[in-house]
Amino acid sequence: MSTQRGRQNKSRFNPFLALLLVVLAVVGTIVTLEATGKTNIGLANLWGGEVQAAPRGIPVLLSVRSLQPGDQVSVSAVFDPQIQGVRRAYMDLTEEQVAKRGYATGFNEVKGRVLKNAMGSNQPFMISDFLPEGTAPGIVGLVPEGKQLVMLDAKKVQGIDSLGSRNRFDLKVSRPVDDGIEKAAKAALDARPYVSPTDQMTLASISREPERLLLAQNGMIIRRAEKQGSKTVVAVALHPDDVDLVMDALVQDETIYCVGHSGVGEREEREVPRIQPEPVDQIAAYRWLLDSMQKVEVYKGNECTFGIVPVKESPR
Repeated sequence: MSTQRGRQNKSRFNPFLALLLVVLAVVGTIVTLEATGKTNIGLANLWGGEVQAAPRGIPVLLSVRSLQPGDQVSVSAVFDPQIQGVRRAYMDLTEEQVAKRGYATGFNEVKGRVLKNAMGSNQPFMISDFLPEGTAPGIVGLVPEGKQLVMLDAKKVQGIDSLGSRNRFDLKVSRPVDDGIEKAAKAALDARPYVSPTDQMTLASISREPERLLLAQNGMIIRRAEKQGSKTVVAVALHPDDVDLVMDALVQDETIYCVGHSGVGEREEREVPRIQPEPVDQIAAYRWLLDSMQKVEVYKGNECTFGIVPVKESPR
């Protein structure tokens, strides 16, 4: 009986299971090293592939998806499910070069920061892409000091949907001539006792051009055009003095034109001096007719009213 118990307690060695465990351990080690960026061997090299040289330089942090200005960086922006780790890339740069150019190498450097510029997938994070620490997320944090946030319907502002983030622009409107001025001039002409042929030709040759007004100066695109339901909306920053002018033009359903500024980079940060438009005298073209009229007092009983009559010509 004692001999049988000894045979039952004797452990059996399975060489195939042991080999499988070793292979799994090796593969797991290689996957872990590749995910952390410490090797570049690759699983294909286990089966006779050429072993590649170890990567050079300091690995920098990459985005795993597209990000918009105003977005706050979270783990989902850097974590790659395929490698179960943070996505990095070697750019053959030294530690000094990485620091000088402002590349981020770890998640803690970008955690919770708010983006100033848009980023695409697989793009390296740079400190210059972020707003100052403590900036609240969202488009409100992108509005420069001294400006106000305005949401514009891209269909009502021609050309603004073609501009990108932080581009500068002006807004202009073209309005028809006020018909009342022409009517006043015609009334003055009709009231004259005599109109010379020269004066008649002068009146007929006057060109009535539309009035062109500058609604907004040096506006800035906060977030480029994006679909919101049935509308395409653009978030812009405008000077407080320009907000009411633009909103009034939109209410009147006027055609507004967007004129973009040239220049990128540092020039976008420079605030262009505001232009004070010169006052436009809409009746200047008809001044010669209106000057021929004079204001007179007209008495009817005890009431005094005013009337407009032609200037009496001096006797010859």
